[in-house]
Amino acid sequence: MAETGIKRELIKKWGLSYFLIMMIPLILFLVFTMASIHTVRNSVDRSNRAALNVFSSELNSAFMEVDALCEELILSDEFTVFSSRSLGDFDAYSLYLKTLDLGHMVNSRSYLSDCVLYSAENDMYITVQQYGKLSAISRNDVLDISESKNLGKILSENSQNYTYVIDVSEGEDHYNLLVIRPLSFVRSVTVGDLYVAVLVDISSIISTAVSQDYDVVMYDTDLHKEFFHFGTHKSGHFDSGQLENLSHQGGRIGQDRIMTANSSMRGIRYYLIVDESVYFKDLFTIIWLGGIILVLAVVLSLAVIRKIVSRHWGRFSDAVLASGTDIKTLDSVSNPYEPFVSSVTKLKEENRAHIISRLVLTEESPFSISDFVDIGIFVEGGAFCIVLAMRSEQKLDDDVLFETLEASGVHCVPFESDYDISFIANAGPDSLQHVFEVLENSETLQYYAVSKTVGDPNLIHKMFIQACNIMEYRKTMLMSDSGSEGYAVYMAAKAEVENNYNDVQLNVSQIADRLGVSIVYLSKCFKKHKETNISDYLTAYRLSKAKEILSDRKCWNISMKDVSERCGFGSIRTFMRVFKESEGVSPGQFKAGNLASEKEGK
Repeated sequence: MAETGIKRELIKKWGLSYFLIMMIPLILFLVFTMASIHTVRNSVDRSNRAALNVFSSELNSAFMEVDALCEELILSDEFTVFSSRSLGDFDAYSLYLKTLDLGHMVNSRSYLSDCVLYSAENDMYITVQQYGKLSAISRNDVLDISESKNLGKILSENSQNYTYVIDVSEGEDHYNLLVIRPLSFVRSVTVGDLYVAVLVDISSIISTAVSQDYDVVMYDTDLHKEFFHFGTHKSGHFDSGQLENLSHQGGRIGQDRIMTANSSMRGIRYYLIVDESVYFKDLFTIIWLGGIILVLAVVLSLAVIRKIVSRHWGRFSDAVLASGTDIKTLDSVSNPYEPFVSSVTKLKEENRAHIISRLVLTEESPFSISDFVDIGIFVEGGAFCIVLAMRSEQKLDDDVLFETLEASGVHCVPFESDYDISFIANAGPDSLQHVFEVLENSETLQYYAVSKTVGDPNLIHKMFIQACNIMEYRKTMLMSDSGSEGYAVYMAAKAEVENNYNDVQLNVSQIADRLGVSIVYLSKCFKKHKETNISDYLTAYRLSKAKEILSDRKCWNISMKDVSERCGFGSIRTFMRVFKESEGVSPGQFKAGNLASEKEGK
């Protein structure tokens, strides 16, 4: 199972590395594709924007001719009289001359092909060729459009105070707009209820300025209505909400890119609709073929990667076995070379331990200076001594002791022996004096021995024998002074209390079980050396820890329940009772007194 996990992990790492390398061309291709699409889109936008500018400019010119015709009619007294007189007030010759004048006005402009000046109120009209009652218009020759038979109705229904544009195009080659507007947007005595309907021929604009690759829409924002649409790509058109929600710079609806421009005529906007699939069709074809090629390349590359990774795994597993490491014992591999590094490190540590053991425990140790250097012994100008020690009831972390000595310039080379702490102290003769200072100041050592200092590493074995003799002597003296075995039981019981006081289950019976003695014998040894019962000592020690917590300013936000649990009391009720019996005050009063004392001190 472990082998399968390691194999999966390494194959995943190796395969991912090869795959990322393989992905570089794909990423470059995607970047190239996106850059190409962006470039083509910008080019198409510039081209279509130019077409829209030409189209809007020509249409604006046509609409300005309509405005100019209206201004000329307003300024002409010959035509404004129609607003105040009926058709019967004019003789036939006068009306004929007015049709000629109106025709001259229309024919002098490039985009205007015909015009109807009418008054719905007076039920009369006049064109460039004829005149009559507005309600009687029914002949096809009026304005020469297919809807001329309904023209009277159209004109009567659109006699409002705004410009109204109707698409009256006929066929693919004739594109006309009928612009209906009051002669003036401001009612006046001279104009009255007089309207003009101008036929604008935009065939030349459509044929020269508009491409077959996009649609052109003219939209009336006042009526919220589309009135002209050229093109076949979007026959369904767009609803008013979609077009009106676009910004003045245009936008996108679906896959269509829409550009917009304002008209010179109030309330009219132009929209150029581009179906991008038309422009990107060839590019998308190339990208599609390139994508198929890339997929094939990825599939083939994955097959090659699988074969290469399998070959790597075979070589790796063979090398691990050759290094002497059982691959089944490994849980994971963060570094492919970890088994080999561990093997070399293990050999180096075994060689170092062998040299130290021979140096300390064997009288004859024919090692060279380089061997001493390999195990960390400073030879040139160095001094050596052996340090042995036994811990007291409180455990001493060897690393802390070694770090303290290292900070004093003493290098420690530990080795295995029958004692708790065993090491070679290596430094200059003056620096070795710090060894005694550190050991003397340590409260966690029961007794220790330091051999005399020598300058030759080959004398380390004799120094070890000397240190062992000192240790045996001090052990004998300690046992004699402390009452032999009874003192050892007392010290062990005291250590159990001080190390495990926060355990709620800890009591005299459990301590006796842990030490392998009877409760009676344990109580006898403890009372002999401490002059108090072990149960009383356990309670007193727990109370002392509780007072430390209640006196610590950092712990004043801790609840009494947490304090009782931290100190090993079975319940908060027991804690409160025992505390008050011992101190004469409750834990809360004790804590409040400490708080008040601190405030007074400040």
